[in-house]
Amino acid sequence: MRSHILSANCSLLLLMGVALVFPSLGYCQEAAPASIQAEIGPIQKTVRMSGYFAPTLSVEVSIPLESNLGLKVIKAVEHGSIVRAGDILVELDARDAKEQIEQQEIAFALQKLSLEEAQREEKIARLRDPLDEQFAALAKQHADEDFAFFRDREFLMNQRSVEQSMKSMKDYLDYNAEELRQLEKMYKADDLTEESEEIVLRRAKDDLERARFAFEREELNHRRSVELNLPRDKESQQTQHRFAEIALEQFKLMRPLLLEKRQLSLRKQQMDLEKAARELDKLRSDLAKFRIEAPQDGTVYYGKCVDGRFANIAEMQAKLRPHGTVSANEVLMTIVRNGPLSFVGTVPESEAPFATNGTVASVVASGFPQLKLDSKIQRTAAIPGPDGTFAVHLELQVDAPKRIVAGMTGKAKWVAYFNAKALTVPSRYVHQDTDNDDANYIFVLDSESKPVKQWVDIGIVSGERTEILGGLTADDKLVESDGPKK
Repeated sequence: MRSHILSANCSLLLLMGVALVFPSLGYCQEAAPASIQAEIGPIQKTVRMSGYFAPTLSVEVSIPLESNLGLKVIKAVEHGSIVRAGDILVELDARDAKEQIEQQEIAFALQKLSLEEAQREEKIARLRDPLDEQFAALAKQHADEDFAFFRDREFLMNQRSVEQSMKSMKDYLDYNAEELRQLEKMYKADDLTEESEEIVLRRAKDDLERARFAFEREELNHRRSVELNLPRDKESQQTQHRFAEIALEQFKLMRPLLLEKRQLSLRKQQMDLEKAARELDKLRSDLAKFRIEAPQDGTVYYGKCVDGRFANIAEMQAKLRPHGTVSANEVLMTIVRNGPLSFVGTVPESEAPFATNGTVASVVASGFPQLKLDSKIQRTAAIPGPDGTFAVHLELQVDAPKRIVAGMTGKAKWVAYFNAKALTVPSRYVHQDTDNDDANYIFVLDSESKPVKQWVDIGIVSGERTEILGGLTADDKLVESDGPKK
């Protein structure tokens, strides 16, 4: 028995020696990584917002013109002036507007005369329409009669006339030739003197020569008449007859269209005249708006108030100077009446869900940091503005001191969330899943003190701590990562 005990002790000592001599062989147990535990305590989400004090009793001043009259400034009350209802705010130069109205009145009178002229012409045209139709039918009838007469009688007579003229000229030539022949024969038989004989014979020869030339010319005229004039005359008569037929057909086809066109033209002129009358009425009405009065008692602010901010004061100062030009329907001024103020600011998209209606907040004016004003969130914009932020409107629960006026800047803050017994961990221990932005996890030590991934539901993040809503207990041991990077 003693020998077995000694043997076991020797084996144990040998193993301990081996472990001491060869520690790198893994026979020693590794130390557990450093860990922490979640803490239970209060956590809150505080939202801070910069903004402007905005008026609640204000009226915008603009010139709601319906026409394009030029608006040139003579003078305007200064920014910050105190006015009473009915005071003149802006004086405008009306000379160009009056000139434009006068020109429009003349143009309207001319349009009216043109319409009356067109109406009278339409009345005359209606009276002439039956006569025009009768005239067209009569012209067609005359063309038919003329063409029938030409075809059946005149053309044949023209042909005969040409031939008869040719025959007459031939006979005239023959007569002169025969007369010369007879004279020559006679003069050979009589005892007249040679001088007389020569004169008569010479005259007869000249007549014959002229007759020959006239015959040649008549031959040429005959050929021209037969080959050109007569066919052309026939073709011309046929064409004129066809034109007369087409003219009557055209009148019948075009008459309804011309009648409708005249009626539409009259209707258009009537509509143009009515439109011109409306435009003239607008000009006259707009001219009366050149007298811009204060709609209520209050303080003059140049420009438009947007979320408590008068951003275009400098722009309106340039426009409202003498000889400056303003535009119709743009807000020139805002008359702010003394009374309650609101506070308007913007928050980024990530904090918009924490701006809920009715939440209590406090507001501090930049110029009076020691003065805190109680307020409540009245409403939050449903959609973001051009810069991606959401406008938040706060209603002051107390009247602001008179030293605080619309347009001044300030800061607001409110507690959007509070949990007195929140389970929190350092934010650096919370990791986001690379495949799912909404999934978060931490590393906890298992029973063998090895880090394993564990999914958790997180709440708000305040400072450097994150609220854990589920997936973790206060007894769990946490490590920052799953081990050193290899």
